[in-house]
Amino acid sequence: MMALARTLHLRLQGLAMDEEGLRPDALESALRAGPIKALYIVPTLQNPTTRIMSETRRRQIAAIAIAHDIILIEDDAYGFLIPDAPVPLATFAPAHTIYLSSTSKSLAPGPRIGHALLPEHLIDPFLAAVRATSWMAPPVMAELVSRAIAVGTAERLSLAKRREAAARQDMALSRFPDLAIETKPTAFHLWMRLPEPWRGQEFATAARRLGVAISPVEAFATSDRSGGRLPAPHAVRISLGGVKSRDLLARGLDILACIVRQRPAAADAAGPYLSIV
Repeated sequence: MMALARTLHLRLQGLAMDEEGLRPDALESALRAGPIKALYIVPTLQNPTTRIMSETRRRQIAAIAIAHDIILIEDDAYGFLIPDAPVPLATFAPAHTIYLSSTSKSLAPGPRIGHALLPEHLIDPFLAAVRATSWMAPPVMAELVSRAIAVGTAERLSLAKRREAAARQDMALSRFPDLAIETKPTAFHLWMRLPEPWRGQEFATAARRLGVAISPVEAFATSDRSGGRLPAPHAVRISLGGVKSRDLLARGLDILACIVRQRPAAADAAGPYLSIV
């Protein structure tokens, strides 16, 4: 979304969150400060914090969108991982919500097929944008995904992914017992607060030097209306789903556990010979 906004010359404004995600008062404050064209939001397993909005919070955000006549862009790509999550925001503001989901997480990234549910008055401009950017969904891929849904393959794969995610979460949490971790039992990633004096970018750099790719907080940081960066914790996102095997994931997690117990200067000095303990 951040790359897309830069491409379209749109200005992103970050909004404050709490343990449930976006705070209604932060949205109200932003709307009082000036017009907002749309609100992009991930109510279930917010990326990178994995926070989940309660139904009450979803109703509050939907009510604000209706009152101020703004469009909500609801990204539910991770929703299949939480089958008992509250109903989508689109349920409470159907005329103001573009609901998006994707098979890239629940099935496989190859098909490049997603789903959109949107109000009738937005269908024509939405289809025009699709034609201008990709013409249409690849027919063979669309047929493949449709059949996978119809015969139950999609549901079986989603269940298998939830089980694998839970196993990998257990692997990760056992290696960082004393750190502040935000995650959910079936999430594909976790959000790890770093102990002092580590900073997100330098920790990610130290990890990459040893062959482990993670995302620092800077990759997700947006600005306020003045153009300055919003306050953010010193943290990194660790993806658990992108590694092919549990053995390879274990090696990467062991490297991260070793790095985080050292000071930045010591980890930098160790270079490629840092031992895994």
